[in-house]
Amino acid sequence: MEEKKVRMKQLALDRMKKKLDLSDDQTAKLNKILDVYQNEMLRIVQADAKLSESKARFQEARETRDDQISTVLSPDQFRRYKQMKHQFAPPPPPGDEDPGRREMGRERE
Repeated sequence: MEEKKVRMKQLALDRMKKKLDLSDDQTAKLNKILDVYQNEMLRIVQADAKLSESKARFQEARETRDDQISTVLSPDQFRRYKQMKHQFAPPPPPGDEDPGRREMGRERE
């Protein structure tokens, strides 16, 4: 599981580096931000909370991640980052408009 988590983060980071034309410094900073984000998402999943509470915590974690990323990227890079997020997110299941679920790619009941 740990290997898969590292691989997924590295793929995302590689894609961001290429699509956003990141400097080495930006890449290193984003790597740290994504590490913290992954660990927070894991903590949320492992906490035996109600789905509504988990959704709120997932949303908060995503907002915190994006706020931190916005401080590393130029305004143009951040605009492209937001476009990338939506481009690579899987479509929601029919009748589901929850953007958090799209980003996670699954629902936790």
